[in-house]
Amino acid sequence: MIKHFQKNIANLNYFCKRQIFTATLQIPSFANEVAIITGGSAGIGASTCNLLSQAGARVYSLDISPPL
Repeated sequence: MIKHFQKNIANLNYFCKRQIFTATLQIPSFANEVAIITGGSAGIGASTCNLLSQAGARVYSLDISPPL
């Protein structure tokens, strides 16, 4: 019984190890494109605005809150 328990713990440790992934994000060109982002003053909306503007899009952001 103890050997079976130790084997299960070893399997659990194997599957619970954190793996670190590195990925490069390849963004297509958005030159001559227009993006309208709602909720673009903070959080995901602000990040989307930054990402699309870096990709060459003309970005318009609308939000009820002022930018942070």
